Parts: sequence; C-alpha cells; structure tokens
Amino acid sequence: MNAWDGASKVYHWLLSFAISFELFSSTLMSDVSTNAAFPAPSSVGVFDAHQIGGVVCAAVLAAYLHRIRRDPRMRERLFPWLQRGGMAPVWSEIRALLRGRLPPAGAAVGLPGFVHGLGVLIMLGMALTGVLNILLRPGVTIPFSFGFAPTFFIYSVESVVHNAISVMAWAYWIGHVAFAVIHEAAGQGVIRGMFLPADGTRGEAGGANLREPMR
Repeated sequence: MNAWDGASKVYHWLLSFAISFELFSSTLMSDVSTNAAFPAPSSVGVFDAHQIGGVVCAAVLAAYLHRIRRDPRMRERLFPWLQRGGMAPVWSEIRALLRGRLPPAGAAVGLPGFVHGLGVLIMLGMALTGVLNILLRPGVTIPFSFGFAPTFFIYSVESVVHNAISVMAWAYWIGHVAFAVIHEAAGQGVIRGMFLPADGTRGEAGGANLREPMR
C-alpha cells in the first residue's frame, strides 16, 4: 500500500472536499451579474456558499504551500521543472506509460508528483481568481483605480479567467479520480493509502520516497 504521511492525508481530505464542493456547487448557481436578468432565488444561497467554500479552499492551499516552501523534498516532487534535470524521471515515466506501464504511485519523484504539482497550481489559480471575484464584485470601488478602471469591467474579465481555470480544474478532477481508480485496480492501493490510516510502514513526511526513473 502507498502510505502517505498524516499531514498529507489531512490536506488531501480537506482539499478533496473543498474542491469537489466548489466544482459541483458551481453547476447549481448563476453568476451574480446575471441574477437580475435571470432571477434564480435558489442560486443565491449556493453562490454565497460557493464563495465561503472558495475562501476556505484558498486558506487550505495557502497552508499547504507554506508546507511545500519549508520542505525541499516536496518541491522536488511536485515541481521538478524548477530544478536542473528534475524532469528526467517524468519523461521516463511518460514513455513507459505510452508503452502501457503505469508509473509507481505514491509520494515519490516522477510523473504522479508532477501531475499533483500541476493540480496544485490549477487549484491555486482557481482559488485566487475566486477570491478576487469576491473583492471585485460590481458596486465595489477598486482601490487605486483613479477612476480609469470600472469595477464591472474588471470583474467581468476576471470572471472569464476564473471560469476558464475552472474548466481546467474539472478536467484535472475527472482525470485525477479516473487514474486513482486505475492505480487502485492495478493493486497499488493509492486510494486506501491516501484516505485511510497507515497499516504498515509510515510514509515519510513530504514524500521522501524517491525512486529511479523507469527505463
């Protein structure tokens, strides 16, 4: 079983719930700017809950990024492109995947870690633009705009960016769940290893389980 450290499991539980809630709640609401033209009283509460969930998600991501900043092993695993030669294991495992070989799952350097890092960046972008949506709601004066940046225009552009990132978030969520199921079916135990208490050797914090590239 691919056991992760306890802190990673807590973050994964929190982010799994918060991000899933944000994605699914977004399908039930209409944008604030369209409520007047297309009244949907039931969507108002969902919109408020979506905003609160977005702030919670941003806070959890901020705490997780703080952990990444303090742990060089996590940075190596999640963002291999930041260091010289860090992408070599990723390309090796991509070639192996194209030949029908799943990469080893778990907290290790390679393709799974790289994909997780992309997910962190996508969700961070969605959270940041979501928080900006709250701050730039129509009717709110933009600080330091000097009257040259209408609030509604900036809000509309930023909302388009947020919606575009949310499409990437949906694609990542679907792919992430699908590959987790594939890894589980292959006997790698990723779902049990991430969500359940470890029943054997405890994974090292930050994912110190480094491996050689697949040939």
